Amino acid sequence: MPRQLHPTDQLERIDRAARRVLAEMGMRVENRLCLEALEAFGARIDFPKERAVFPPEVIDRMLNLVRNDHAGWTRSDPRFGRDLWIGSGGCCPFIYDDDRADKRRAREADCIQALKIVETSPVVASGPPVYNADCSPKFEAIRCLQLGLETFNKTQLGGIDLFFPEQVPFAVELGRLYKNDPTRFLPAGNCPTSPLIVAKTIADLAVAKAPYKKFYAVPTMPVSGANAPITPEGTAVIGVAEILGGYVLAKALNPETPVGSCALSARMDMKTGEVIYVAPEVLRADLAIVETMEIVLKLPCSTFGVYIDAVVPGLQAVREKLIRSLGLGIYGQLTGFEGTLDKGRVFSPTQLMIDYDLHRFFAAATNPPEMSEDTLGVEAILKTAWDPAGYLTSDHTVRFMRQSESFNAETSEANLLNRARTTWQENLTRYEPPNHSREFLRDLKSICDRARNELEK
Repeated sequence: MPRQLHPTDQLERIDRAARRVLAEMGMRVENRLCLEALEAFGARIDFPKERAVFPPEVIDRMLNLVRNDHAGWTRSDPRFGRDLWIGSGGCCPFIYDDDRADKRRAREADCIQALKIVETSPVVASGPPVYNADCSPKFEAIRCLQLGLETFNKTQLGGIDLFFPEQVPFAVELGRLYKNDPTRFLPAGNCPTSPLIVAKTIADLAVAKAPYKKFYAVPTMPVSGANAPITPEGTAVIGVAEILGGYVLAKALNPETPVGSCALSARMDMKTGEVIYVAPEVLRADLAIVETMEIVLKLPCSTFGVYIDAVVPGLQAVREKLIRSLGLGIYGQLTGFEGTLDKGRVFSPTQLMIDYDLHRFFAAATNPPEMSEDTLGVEAILKTAWDPAGYLTSDHTVRFMRQSESFNAETSEANLLNRARTTWQENLTRYEPPNHSREFLRDLKSICDRARNELEK
């Protein structure tokens, strides 16, 4: 039975409060076609104010569709996949430069090196780790995908955030070329702007993606004390309302679009004005959102662990990632070890190496152990018997001691960072480019050349 932090009656109150907010305050949606689709779905629309109000029957109609999509889903204990996938938080605009001990905008050479570092690491799938400041904004995402396709071999290339609907057809073409999957490189995330705004960028993209039935995720990101009430419970009301409103929009645009959500709240530090992602109140708000969705509404929702406050790689980042993993992962599903810093804005190859060790530790701790006659060790027990030397020098100990999954953050931060940096630098020397066919490279270039010409007009 999975753990539960909040009593069910409290979660039911959050659900009722979120529905009331949607029925009285509604959601602002900055796209005419979205508003027309919502009106056809049953919402009451104020077109001049770009506002949609959702009567109870609209929420119920949406929930019937969504529950059919998730038929058979059951709440389970948290698990960390044994394979490390990164890039769920999107591309980072900055890269951490170890030599300068500071972040900077990533250029094309940084993009290529970051892709090679990922390719030579144990990561099995990744979106482009960093954006490319050498490109124009409209072509940037397409160019990053092109570089990923040209660089990755064993690593599966995933999606990237788009910011312009004009990018969608080219991302679709690249998905078809790569995996015969038009949705492969379309972003799943459709982030509302708290409180309860689907801004023009997200709304325009939602319309452009709707024909492809791309998974529509709602990462709710309210900030306690800024654009949400200062209490964790009040923040959770905003979060749940944003998820439900986003689901209505997705189903109004295309009833066959699958939906999902995650919680990534924060709080405003009233002394400094800084947004904080690692704090007890943040964990409470996130868990209240997830538990309301999963326990009351019977729909999956995950916590999101990518954002931490540390701005440099090292032990502070390790501590904050451990806090989010333990504080959130005890009660809900969690992602988060992606080599990112500074609230998901900075990619650090050095931190990625550290994060891989953290991921292995949690994967080993949360998955059923692999068991065999050899791991049971009965033969070793009988062979060692009452030998005073014990198991210290036994063949069984020697064979298994190097397979330990434990994470050990050395007491010296300098040693930790030096080891991590040396790891990716040594890995990088072993990079081998993929052996793409001439036809693949020709088609890839053709798509991206057309994209550059069209998007840079």
